[in-house]
Amino acid sequence: MTMLDERQTQDASAVTDLAVLATAYVSLQRQNVRVASMVADALEIGPTDLRSIMYAAWNENLTPKQLAAYLQLTTGATTSLVDRVVSAGLLVREPHPTDRRSQMLSLTPKGRQSVDLVLATYRHAFEAALSPAEVIPAAVLIEAIAASLATAQLAV
Repeated sequence: MTMLDERQTQDASAVTDLAVLATAYVSLQRQNVRVASMVADALEIGPTDLRSIMYAAWNENLTPKQLAAYLQLTTGATTSLVDRVVSAGLLVREPHPTDRRSQMLSLTPKGRQSVDLVLATYRHAFEAALSPAEVIPAAVLIEAIAASLATAQLAV
């Protein structure tokens, strides 16, 4: 086998390995959607409502406009969503400190408990799938993939 043949075999193997990895990632995404739906059902809210409180948990001083941009919703749809989540007791509206036309959204204690339920669900899954020695390498890998996806362009 020539060096070129060997390189082509390695390249084909790498493409196959990446296809396996991509398939595994799609499987992870499907399970993430399933878990989000399961948790949202348990909380008696919709999956997008759940995404809104998760986003609020990691973004202090959140405005409805920022939430709309994250969820890719219109302002009208965001108003309806915020109304639902506030009525469910998961978020509270507060006056914006510098912009009287805007509001700030923050978690209520019930909202924090809901976020903690989501995190506990994932922690349990990670504990079931990984040994203690695998946790940090897995976290590094997930962060690296997330960073790569943050700058990813459409593959053509």
